[in-house]
Amino acid sequence: MAVTDPKPMSRAAAIAYAICSPLSLIALVFLPVGRLEWKPGWFVAFLVAAFGASAVILARVNPSIYRARSRFQPGTKRWDLVLVALILPAMVIEVPLATFDAGRMAWSSMPTACARVARETARIIEYSRAQEINRREFPSIVIT
Repeated sequence: MAVTDPKPMSRAAAIAYAICSPLSLIALVFLPVGRLEWKPGWFVAFLVAAFGASAVILARVNPSIYRARSRFQPGTKRWDLVLVALILPAMVIEVPLATFDAGRMAWSSMPTACARVARETARIIEYSRAQEINRREFPSIVIT
């Protein structure tokens, strides 16, 4: 391990994170809708499973990417911490608000779910492959 690499997460913490994060996301999708038979929610669950599979593959091929991005690194600027403090709650509230809109209130129109799932699945595969090949690939870079 290089000097700049942080210590890896404990096995128990990694397993808890790998189980609780997807289940929390799926709960944030279905709870605002109020029913499990909502089909777009199952598309989201499929995407969560696809990201999970890609994460398992990536963790085996390039484990340092998770160590480097699992916590703030030494030298992180103050403005970056403030930005994360503002963006993270917005990202968390977006999922239940969007599903509440789409599943109950219909305030806005939702794009065709099947086409979107196919496109996102292709991006997951492409993105995972890029991170597998290039160990310096940053997760914040969007591959189009």
